[in-house]
Amino acid sequence: MKAFCLFFLLLLPFHNYAQKGAAFSNLSMENGLSQNSVISIAQDQKHFLWFGTRRGLNRYDGFQFRIYTNNPKDSKSIPHNVIDCLLADSFGQLWIGTINGLSRYDNKNDNFIKVKILNDTINCIYEDPQKNLWVGTYNGLGLLDRKSGKFKIFRFNKLDKNQRINNIYSLFKDHEQNLWVGTGYGLIRMTINNGQSRAVLFKNSAHSSTSISANYITSITSDKANNIWIGTDKGLNLYQTRGTFAHYTHNSNNINTLVHNDIRDIICNKDGTLWIGTQEGLSILNPKTKIFTNYKHNPDQNGGLTQNSLHSIFQDVSNTVWIGSFYGGVDALFPYSTGFKTYRASGLISSLSSNIVSTIVEDDRHNLWIGTEGGGLNHFNRSNNTYTHYKSIPGNNNTLPSNLVKTVLRQKNGNLIIGMHEGLISIFNPATKAFTRQITNVKDTSNNRGSADIMTILEDSSGMIWVGSRDGLNNISSSSDHTLKSPIEKKLLSRYVQTLFEDADKNIWIGTTKGLHLYYPKTGKLAYFTKKKEMPIVCSQITSTVSYKPQMENFVLGPILAGFPYLIPEQGNLKPTHKKMVCATTMYLVLLKIKEVIYGSARIMDCQYSIR
Repeated sequence: MKAFCLFFLLLLPFHNYAQKGAAFSNLSMENGLSQNSVISIAQDQKHFLWFGTRRGLNRYDGFQFRIYTNNPKDSKSIPHNVIDCLLADSFGQLWIGTINGLSRYDNKNDNFIKVKILNDTINCIYEDPQKNLWVGTYNGLGLLDRKSGKFKIFRFNKLDKNQRINNIYSLFKDHEQNLWVGTGYGLIRMTINNGQSRAVLFKNSAHSSTSISANYITSITSDKANNIWIGTDKGLNLYQTRGTFAHYTHNSNNINTLVHNDIRDIICNKDGTLWIGTQEGLSILNPKTKIFTNYKHNPDQNGGLTQNSLHSIFQDVSNTVWIGSFYGGVDALFPYSTGFKTYRASGLISSLSSNIVSTIVEDDRHNLWIGTEGGGLNHFNRSNNTYTHYKSIPGNNNTLPSNLVKTVLRQKNGNLIIGMHEGLISIFNPATKAFTRQITNVKDTSNNRGSADIMTILEDSSGMIWVGSRDGLNNISSSSDHTLKSPIEKKLLSRYVQTLFEDADKNIWIGTTKGLHLYYPKTGKLAYFTKKKEMPIVCSQITSTVSYKPQMENFVLGPILAGFPYLIPEQGNLKPTHKKMVCATTMYLVLLKIKEVIYGSARIMDCQYSIR
C-alpha cells in the first residue's frame, strides 16, 4: 500500500535541488513533533516517516504525528526516549536504536519488541546490499542471524588496544563487498570470507598528509562512481588507492568549500550529489567538479534552514530530502521548484484583507473572488494587482452580514452566493456591487433557523441551488428569504454535508462526514461510498471537491481524512459509464477507477484504486 505521498509529491517529476534559491519547509514541536532534536530519520514500507528525537519516537503520516515514548512499566514500549538511529529494512521491519538498546517495531500490535544485543547504546543500524543487518554499538559490531534472531559480535581489539576502536558510529558496504566501519579510533575496512573476518585499520597520522584527516568517523557513503567518502569531525575524506585519502575541508576564503569541518551525516542523493550535514550548515557536493554549494540558517531569510547544527539527512521515496537538526526540528527540501507566489495581507499596499483564505472562485475576466476568515470577501483584479474588500458594516444591509466567509459560488448569471458563519447567506451582484438578497439557512422542515456554518453551495445544470452544512442539505428558492429542506437529506448517512458536486452526467455527488453519496436526479436513486471494516486505515469524511475533464473522463477531487472509499449498492439496476474519481486525503491521494455499479445485488462495485 502506497500510504505516504507527502501531499502529492509522488506525482511530480524529480529535479535537481542544488540551487541557491532552494526553499526549505519545517516541522517542529509547533506541528506536533515531540522534541526539536531530530537525530535520525527513516521511512517504512507504508511510507510513514519516522523521526528519532531525544524525547521519543515520532511517526508522521503527512498530516500529524504519533508519538511513542518509554514507559518503564511497559516492556513493549521503546527502551529509551533518546533515539540515536533508525532503519526500515527490506523485510518491512523498523529497527530503533536507543541509548538503552535495540528494539523492533511490531506493526500488527503497534508496540515494540526488545532485541537482545549488548544492552548498550546503539549508534548505527545498517542493511547491506545482501540484506544483512549490522548494528554498531559502543562495545562492538553486531551481525544479525535472521533465522535465529541472534547477533554475532565483532570486536577489533587486535587492531588497536584503544577501547574507542569498538565504538561503532557508521557502516557502509562497497561494490567490492568491503564493509567499512567508522569507529571512534579510526576507519576499518573489513571483509568476511568463509566465515572468517579480516580487517585493516586506517588512522590519522601527523606524519602523513594522505592519512585520514581524523579518527572519529561519523559517516560513510559512496557516490555513483563507487568512490568512498568518509565524514569525520575534521573534514571530508575521499578514499584513494593503497590506503591514502584526499581531504576536503572548510576554507573561509572560498565559498565553494565545505561549510564546516565537523560532519554529522552524509547521503548520496539520487541525483548523484553528496549531501553533507555539519555543525554549521549543509553542504551539497558535486563529486565530479568537487564544488560545494552551501546552505546556512539566515534569520532574515524565509524558507532557509531552520538551524545549522544538522544531525541527520534522509531522502524519501518521493525524493524529498529531510534534514534533522539539533534545535530546529526537521527541514524538508522538495525535489521540484513550485514557482508559487504568496499573497499576504499588508497594511502598506493593496492586498488581502486576511491571510486566512477559505474559498476562491474565478469570474469571466479571470479575476478572483476570495473568501476569508475574518476579512470578508475580496475581489482581486489581476490586470492591475489591486484588491477590493467587501466587509460587514453593522446596520448597513448592503454589506455582508458576517466577515467569516466559508464558501462562495459563482452562478451562471454571474451573481455570487456567499455562505458564511452561523448559516448566513448573501447574494451579491458584481456588476452593480450590491448585495441583493440575505437568506438564512434552516435546520428542519419547520423552517427553524439553523446556526451551522455554510460549508458548500452548488448550482446544478437545472438551476437548482443546493446548500450543505452541519444542519443538513437544503435548497434555495427564487423568492424565499430562507432555505428549504431537501427531501434527499433523510436518505443521507449523515446530515453534516461538507461538499457538493455535479458531474458531466448531471448526477450530484454529496460528501458528508459518514461517506460519499451519489444522487441520480432522473431516477431519485442514491448510492453510497463508505468505509470498509477490514481496511486497516479508512475513513469516509469527504471535505471538498474539484473537477476537471481530461480526455472525456470525469474526475472528482475530494479530501478524505484517511483511506479508500468504495461503494455499497442500495437498489436498482444502473450501470454508469466508466468514471474515475481522485480523492485527495490529508494522508493520501487516492485514484479510484469505477468500472461499473450494479444495484440490486449484495456485492460491492467492481473498482480499482491506487495511491499516489
